[in-house]
Amino acid sequence: MKKEKKYCVYCGEVIAQKHLEGKIRDYCPSCNSVFYENPLPVASSIVVNEKRQVLLVQRKKDPYKSEWCLPIGFAESGEAVEEAAIRELKEEAGIDGEIIGLIDVDTVENYFYGSLAIITYEVKKIGGSVSPGDDASDAQYFSLDKIPKLAWSSNEKALRMYIE
Repeated sequence: MKKEKKYCVYCGEVIAQKHLEGKIRDYCPSCNSVFYENPLPVASSIVVNEKRQVLLVQRKKDPYKSEWCLPIGFAESGEAVEEAAIRELKEEAGIDGEIIGLIDVDTVENYFYGSLAIITYEVKKIGGSVSPGDDASDAQYFSLDKIPKLAWSSNEKALRMYIE
């Protein structure tokens, strides 16, 4: 579950809430800092092989432990979202990839992480072999007509857009 802020990261005082700019926001009355809640950038990849099967990974950790999804993960500070998609693909599924194009951008509220901006790319495999990595217990290709229920609704949306 997403943790709430209790103390100001700048001065250590207790955070309050205040109506600012049309919204209730976390605010430090001691140092007048406002804490804006922005969506976290998340990158996911659609990789389809020559048999028209899509690569999915089975999640090893919560949230959605044991459920299937596209290779997906957070962009890190100083990293382009495209770079994050390629890095996460390698880390979770053992595949080296090259971005072909943007498929979808979706914003979702998640009970565990809060607000997310999920950016999904079509990615071409250029090396490596499929094997589950750090956050995955399994990685394999599925026929487009036999895809299991996916952990992230944004993954399901992006796959529908890709198939269309």
